[in-house]
Amino acid sequence: MLEIDLTKSYPHLSKAPIVEAVIEIRANAEKKWVEKDFLVTLKKLVPGYSKISAQHEYKHEIKLRPDKKSEPKVVDPVFKGARIQSESKPQVVQFNRDGFIFSRLKPYETWESLYKESGMLWDIYKKFVCPVTINRVGVRFINKIILPLDKLNMSDYLQGAPKSPGDLNFPFAGFFHQDTLIVPESPYKINLIRTIQNPEQAKGIQLIIDIDIFNDNHYEINDDILLSSLSDMRCLKNVIFFNCITEKTLELLR
Repeated sequence: MLEIDLTKSYPHLSKAPIVEAVIEIRANAEKKWVEKDFLVTLKKLVPGYSKISAQHEYKHEIKLRPDKKSEPKVVDPVFKGARIQSESKPQVVQFNRDGFIFSRLKPYETWESLYKESGMLWDIYKKFVCPVTINRVGVRFINKIILPLDKLNMSDYLQGAPKSPGDLNFPFAGFFHQDTLIVPESPYKINLIRTIQNPEQAKGIQLIIDIDIFNDNHYEINDDILLSSLSDMRCLKNVIFFNCITEKTLELLR
């Protein structure tokens, strides 16, 4: 069994590779929304987030007739919510009918600042939307690490790096590895993606480590449970990340 130790410390990374950190809470809205009123009121409620745009869902219907001729029809768009961008920081929040998403883009600061800002916005979302139950809580961290181009051996930088079949020693032009893991004796699951992308302006290979930890159990709104879940998932994120990389990678990031 993996012990979730919230007191455990990890090495400080002066070159933290996080390009996006996300806190997602899926909860269905109880209030009815009128687009114009929603956007005007929201702009007053969310300080420092003046760039607001509406989000819509579009549906297409096709009716099949006995004469085998189809009748395509575009259903009127449904107002889904709003995307709100910070004026001064690389932060975006979404207030949607089916949930709340807060994203911090590069440069990442600290978990404490991420949680504090998302908590403030979540409180506004609750008052504005009046959700009753939570369907999913997730924490996602997308990391990008630039590796040197010369004589690159992925096993020097990535734990469990892919290998070519058998005794073949063919170099990788790319790979995409996705795992879904279950944390024993806990409500948490992990989507882990490891992949490489093309060189960034010839600086090096981009190693992507995308860690999405979530709890998809349903429960009534309870901020104590929510705080506990987010703290656990942040801890699990660290466990996964530092078990994905090697000491050589760690030295690149210190």
